[in-house]
Amino acid sequence: MDFSNQTIGSIDFSPTIQARNITLVLEEQELATATWNQMERFFRVWCEESKSYAPNLTALTIVLRPSVSANNEITMLGIQKFLTHFQAVRCVLPTNVYLDNWSDTKNYTRVEYMNAPTRLV
Repeated sequence: MDFSNQTIGSIDFSPTIQARNITLVLEEQELATATWNQMERFFRVWCEESKSYAPNLTALTIVLRPSVSANNEITMLGIQKFLTHFQAVRCVLPTNVYLDNWSDTKNYTRVEYMNAPTRLV
C-alpha cells in the first residue's frame, strides 16, 4: 500500500453519513498536541459509535505518519499516545492501523524512512 498521496486528516474530522470506506492519515505533530478530549471524541465517533455517525461506513484505515527531526531522528510520541487510546476502545467496524513509511512534511520535504507501511492492527 502507498499512502504518500493520501490527503492529511485531522483528529477532529468526523465522518459523513455517505462515507463507506475511509482512509485517515494522521500526523505525529497533531497527535502529540491532541488533548485527551480530542482523542476520546475521535475514538467515540470513528470506532465505538460509528454506526450512529456514519451508518454506511464499512471499513476504516488509519495511517499514522511520524515526524523526522533535523537530526533525522524519528519522533512517535503522539503515535504512542494514540495507540494507547486505541487499545482501550472496541471498534464496531473493521479497522486497520498502519505506520506510514513516509514522514510528515518538514521544509516542504517528505522523508521515506522504511520500504513500506507497516500494519500495526
